[in-house]
Amino acid sequence: MTKHTHIIAIIIFSFFLLNSCSQDDTCTEQAWYQDSDGDGFGNLSNSKQSCTQPEGYVSDNTDFDDNNSTSNPDAIELCNGIDDNGNGIIDENATICGELNVCENGTCVTAVIYYKDADGDLFGNPNDSIIAGNNAPTNYVIDNTDCDDMNSSINPEAKENLSDSVDNNCNGEVDELIITGETWFFQRDDSTSCSNGGSLGGGEPYDFVFLNNNTVSFTDPGSLSSSSFNLTGANLTLEMVYLTEVRAYKFIGNYVYSESTREFLGSFIYTAYEGLNTNEDVKWTCEGSTEIFK
Repeated sequence: MTKHTHIIAIIIFSFFLLNSCSQDDTCTEQAWYQDSDGDGFGNLSNSKQSCTQPEGYVSDNTDFDDNNSTSNPDAIELCNGIDDNGNGIIDENATICGELNVCENGTCVTAVIYYKDADGDLFGNPNDSIIAGNNAPTNYVIDNTDCDDMNSSINPEAKENLSDSVDNNCNGEVDELIITGETWFFQRDDSTSCSNGGSLGGGEPYDFVFLNNNTVSFTDPGSLSSSSFNLTGANLTLEMVYLTEVRAYKFIGNYVYSESTREFLGSFIYTAYEGLNTNEDVKWTCEGSTEIFK
C-alpha cells in the first residue's frame, strides 16, 4: 500500500469517527424505570439513564407493586383486600361482587342500607343513606325514622312535649297526648263523700289500659259492662259502667293532664243503682277527686 493510499484511509476513518461522535454528542439521555412484572408500568425506585430504552425498562414510573402485573394504576379494583389500582384506598367501588352485594374486608357480602345518625340517638335520617356491608359505617344506623337528625331529643321514642309546637315523637302530629296501649293507674282520694253518708275511701289503685277503640280495659271489681273515653288536647272524659252480683255502677270523670307531673287530675261522680241496669233507681252517689297516672 502506498503512502498516498494510507493517507486516504486515515481521512475516511477520521470522517466516520467524527460523524459518530457528533451523533453521540446530540443524544439526550432520559430516565427509564424497571418493569419487572411486564405490565407497562415502571418502578420509581429502580431506574437508569439512557438514550435508548433498555430491555425490561419503561418510561412510566407509577407502578406501586412491580412484582405483581395485576396491581397498577390501570387495574380494575377487585374485592380482595388489596389496593389494586394504587390510589390509596382498598376495595373501593369493587365491581366483582355483583348486584345487591358489596365488598367488605376483602369478601363479597349482602348490601345493607344505612342511614345517617348525626345526633347519636340511634334513629337515622331517611334522606341521608349509604350502602355498606355487615358493619355499619361510623354514625350510621339501620333505622330511618328520625324526623330531626340534628336534635337527639326528637325521635320516635321521645315523649311528646305538649307545649313546644314541635313533633317530638315523629308521628306527624304536634303537641298531641298519646295515652293508648300503656297501663295507667286510677287512684281515688280519701276525701270521697257519698250521698248515703258513707265514703269510698282511697283504697288501692286500679290499673287499666286505654284502648285504640276509645274504650278501656279495667280491673275494678265487678264485670265491666261498657266504657268510653274522649281525649281532646289535654282534657279527658272517662265513663265506665260495671256490674256486681247485685247492682250496676256508673262512673263519670273529667280530667286535665299535667305535663309537669305526667298525670291526669280531676273529679268524678260515682253512681250506684238499685238493680243491674243504669235505668233503675239511684241508690246513692259519690263525688270526689282522682288521679290517673302511669
